[in-house]
Amino acid sequence: MRVSLIGKYGISELCNAFLAQGWECSPHSDEMILRDEMGRPATPGVLTPADLYLLIGEHGDAQKLPSWAHPLALWVIDPHFSPGLEWALGSASRADIVFVSQKQAVQDFRMHGRDSQWMPLACGDEPRPLAREEIYDVTFVGSLGPGTAEDRNRLCHIIQEEFPSHYIGTAWGEDLTRVYAQSRIVLNSSMVTTYRNLPPRVFHVLSAGKCLLTDPCNGLADLFEDGHHLVVYHDDNEFREELRQLLADPRHLKEIAQSGHEYAMAHHTFHNRVDQILKACKDRHLITA
Repeated sequence: MRVSLIGKYGISELCNAFLAQGWECSPHSDEMILRDEMGRPATPGVLTPADLYLLIGEHGDAQKLPSWAHPLALWVIDPHFSPGLEWALGSASRADIVFVSQKQAVQDFRMHGRDSQWMPLACGDEPRPLAREEIYDVTFVGSLGPGTAEDRNRLCHIIQEEFPSHYIGTAWGEDLTRVYAQSRIVLNSSMVTTYRNLPPRVFHVLSAGKCLLTDPCNGLADLFEDGHHLVVYHDDNEFREELRQLLADPRHLKEIAQSGHEYAMAHHTFHNRVDQILKACKDRHLITA
């Protein structure tokens, strides 16, 4: 059995997970498959024939895939961001089965007559957290300033004013891994949108083995237990209090970080997501293996 993966998010991890299930895997960039250099639909011959096609729909439009690319599973990533829900619904109309990364999107799709399943984002394949000296009490990695969430800017200002040992800024790749490894606590403050989305940061932090202090993202309570796998705050005062209590009790902080890491790596990796995809496709009789 062969799967063709099309997109960017988690492509290498998804491919490894399919390989572990005994599938052959052909990864493709969504730009290469879905449009040529002039923005026109791509030619059908570029796509590898397969028993299952999985489009990870950040920007790739399933309607531009060759008509013979079936069965087609679509994983819609953050449909509330650009290019938006209307685009995601149009892309979903071409798919045989649809997964959405945000819980609220299931209801939104249903309101427009489209069935979908919630399948959150996932942790990477890192076997263990990177060992580094923890030089930051609290860290936030992400966008700030005009155009970003007001809550996020305000919380980062509190950190800067009241918690001198901190890292606030951007980082990618190996730099992001290093910054998280050097941090005791990592803040998640979601983009304030219709969904208050459950972002990749949640899974990055837990896979890094760090204590996550987060706002109550949509769907978070379905996946993790507050006070055991992570810590949830609801307002500025609770944010301050939780942060101070965690820093005052390093043993408890480590227990939460370890528990969150172990649970996430057992239940919320790309291997778990591939299990869900294959089961759903079998239940729909889209595949037999």
